[in-house]
Amino acid sequence: LIPPAKKYEGETWIARLVRISRGWALGLTGLTIGLAVLLGAVAFLALKAVPMANNDHLADQRGFIPPPATYVIGQTFKDCDVCPEMVVLPGGTYSMGSPSGEPGRNPNEGPMRRVTVQPFAVGKYEVTFAEWDACVEDGGCAEYFPEDRGWGRGDQPVINVSWRNAKAYVAWLNSKVDGTHYRLLTEAEWEYAARAGTSKAYWWGDEASHEFANYDAKIGRTTPVGSYPANPFGLHDMHGNVYEWVEDCY
Repeated sequence: LIPPAKKYEGETWIARLVRISRGWALGLTGLTIGLAVLLGAVAFLALKAVPMANNDHLADQRGFIPPPATYVIGQTFKDCDVCPEMVVLPGGTYSMGSPSGEPGRNPNEGPMRRVTVQPFAVGKYEVTFAEWDACVEDGGCAEYFPEDRGWGRGDQPVINVSWRNAKAYVAWLNSKVDGTHYRLLTEAEWEYAARAGTSKAYWWGDEASHEFANYDAKIGRTTPVGSYPANPFGLHDMHGNVYEWVEDCY
């Protein structure tokens, strides 16, 4: 990761993809301040807005992606062979930020506020080197070949990519699938996905744990995506491993 705790520091850090009209920028919020991992790595997710089955009250959201496709909460899918695996998340309202009494909390993690997000699909894992290299081999991502620090490529999370690099990857994804709109997650969407319906400092509780995340340089390098348990939404490495870019400013 980058310096301990913010998702937006430095332009040479990775990003993770989400997919809803998916959008991210930089930001980590109090939820992950204590989980800064490995100096140097960051990831990004791709997000996409999805038309939901049996949800008439979401009819105004269906315009984001043309019919006839419909999705159900918890469904996983891939839009193409080289596209990231996506997980459909429910919409909802949650308290964004952290309470003033939370240990290790930074002042910029508040004030807490209620935020509502619409259903969307997000990357099940951080974007991997294999996925990034597929983009480069296809002439995308400005043919930028990020260095892996000797930690390996394949299913390792891609590192040493800037926010602009992450945006280039998203643009390439959109060029591969007609009628599908990927973007980075917003900070609010990222925290919603990371909390996964929980209200503790981390999705598993109030104490950081090496059982659930790779952080504080205990291992000294990134670990392959999916090495740790998924959160209740089925997403891996939302805490630790690498920092993740979002669409908007932190």
